[in-house]
Amino acid sequence: MIKNYNLTARRLAKSGVLFAAMFSLLGVAKAQLSGTVTVGSGGTYANLSALASAISSNGIGTGGLTANLVSNISESGRVTFSQNGSNPATSTKTVTIDGKGYTVTSSVYNDAGIVFNCMDYMTIKNMDLNRTSASTDAKGIQFMGNAQYNELNGVTIRLSQTSGTTSTSSGGAYIVFSASITSMTSYTSSYHSGSYNTVQNCTMKCNSGAAYGPTIAICDRGSSSKYTSTPTNNTFKNNTIENYYYFAYYNYYTNGNQFLNNEITRKTSQLPYSSSRVAYMYYTYSTNRSTKFDGNHVHDLPYAGATSGQTSTFYLAYMYRNYGTASNPVSFSDNVFEDIVVNSSSYYVYGYYNYYAKYNGNTIRNWTSTGSTSYHYGFYIYYSYNGFQFNNNHIENVYTRYYTYFAYFYYGYGSGASSMSGNTIKKCQTSQTNNAYTYCMYMYRPVRNANNHFDENTIDSCDFGYYTYGLYHYYYEGTHNRNRITNNQIKKSSGTTYGYIYSTYGYYFYNYQCNNNIIANNLGYYGLMGLYQFSYNSGSYKAEFKNNTIQVDATNAGYAYHYTYGLYVYPYYHQKIQTVGNVIDIRNSYGAYPAYTYNTGGATPYTWDYNNYYIKNISYQYWYSPNGNAGNLSAWKNLGFAGDHETGHEPIYRDISKGDYSIDVFELQNKVPAINGLWPSTTTPIVKRT
Repeated sequence: MIKNYNLTARRLAKSGVLFAAMFSLLGVAKAQLSGTVTVGSGGTYANLSALASAISSNGIGTGGLTANLVSNISESGRVTFSQNGSNPATSTKTVTIDGKGYTVTSSVYNDAGIVFNCMDYMTIKNMDLNRTSASTDAKGIQFMGNAQYNELNGVTIRLSQTSGTTSTSSGGAYIVFSASITSMTSYTSSYHSGSYNTVQNCTMKCNSGAAYGPTIAICDRGSSSKYTSTPTNNTFKNNTIENYYYFAYYNYYTNGNQFLNNEITRKTSQLPYSSSRVAYMYYTYSTNRSTKFDGNHVHDLPYAGATSGQTSTFYLAYMYRNYGTASNPVSFSDNVFEDIVVNSSSYYVYGYYNYYAKYNGNTIRNWTSTGSTSYHYGFYIYYSYNGFQFNNNHIENVYTRYYTYFAYFYYGYGSGASSMSGNTIKKCQTSQTNNAYTYCMYMYRPVRNANNHFDENTIDSCDFGYYTYGLYHYYYEGTHNRNRITNNQIKKSSGTTYGYIYSTYGYYFYNYQCNNNIIANNLGYYGLMGLYQFSYNSGSYKAEFKNNTIQVDATNAGYAYHYTYGLYVYPYYHQKIQTVGNVIDIRNSYGAYPAYTYNTGGATPYTWDYNNYYIKNISYQYWYSPNGNAGNLSAWKNLGFAGDHETGHEPIYRDISKGDYSIDVFELQNKVPAINGLWPSTTTPIVKRT
């Protein structure tokens, strides 16, 4: 940042403190401040207001200034730190205020207790700021006038709001970046309120357990015209937010802001606003570093021990038009969200029109949705540009009563592959009191002509209350490999139970690889779909289905006419299809479709061979191919459609109790020869399970 009189004077004029700067420049001699001074009882300055006045009047000398608190102090008015026009603080002339653990009690009624107005290179650390005002407009510390390179480190900010407000202009905050003292969402077109500032290791809380908390915990409103190209690059890390009313993090018109490794909760007996949001990320850019909400721990909402939550739609993150780049993607990753109760519809992430976005490594657990007609949307990602990443996320112990979407991706634009890989959904209970569908992982129309990935996902030990789609993609091109769908069932706590589990549902695929998936020990009510793969897309497309294991024992099905679909592979127009080395094990189901396929080219496009079918205690079997129908394996082999190596051995699994479905049968070991696949080696998945 260039420091000269003209620039400094312009900034000071905008903030209303030009008079002091001009007074200094006109020749009034004052000693620049440097070295170490004290603040408090018997100190160099009686309070922070006196210190701020001296800094503005005298400026900072060589070596910078350190001010140590020596007692608790009280401030009846707002403390405003501003630069001296002739001798501002710089990277080599910094200002440090060390609170030494003492408390600054601020009784100013409205607005902020401490303000950085055009102030640069100042650090406040190890201080307790106690704001005693009960006003909903009370704030802790404000940055304005493009305050730059400042730091808050180890500061405790306490507020005392006794009622809540949703007003983002007249409400309060612990930390606020705004162009106006009276409105925390005010902005200018010419410069940011503050940039390159760091808030770290701070604690933000209320003075009373019955307090509502401020409207926003941390509010940063950037410039309406500068945010697309000029970085703000403010960093908020390792902080603890113990209470807020509407937003924990409000990030609007900013560029490169990062919210990292913070703890966010609510320690209060008062409910937050009916439709509160943890992170609000709206119109952000990433010029020279990514916008991030990473590594945060959000827990116990609306508060610890609550049995009911917000009465209207709740968002963990509302992300709208965040513009990342290939080198600086928008990131919502490695967060932990747990012990959350909601009454109404809810989202983990509501992501609309985001560019180069990644949502990786997040953990959701112990989430209860109590609303009997409330939608649970999970990661709801709409209209992503230039691909997206949704990898290695873990969702566990989620309870819902109505329609449930854990991960829903809709429509990709631009260029670049998308990935929904390495994710786990485990021990969840969905649609437990209503007949409503569950969609575990859904991807609709990612970018065409890209090698998209839907690999190495796990859905395990879940109770689904109604019709359920496990891994569902629509108008998809890419891989669907090494997924595991195990130990799930249609079951709910109250009401009539019925429906199918569609373990995999591939609809209208293009070039497609579906290999090495395990679908085992699942139980639907009406029935279960193993590989349900259907496409009417016409073109020179290829599809590959290899080495998949589908194991179903319907002994405990609640419906007498349970049906099981094994290889339901229907690439109607595809020009090349390989279905090789699959194991289909269906037992004790009323009816079964072990192999069901069709293509308008007849048998010519197919390589269908080396599959093993073990069908036991099935009343009705339906086998179908372009060469006709069959009623059992022998008749299937006689159709002349499949190769000569289709078998019917009983698979003996190595250790089902440990989820090991490797087969210890001599006749099935090393059975499948090396067959050149339709896909190049570049289809190796981009995600590795850990």
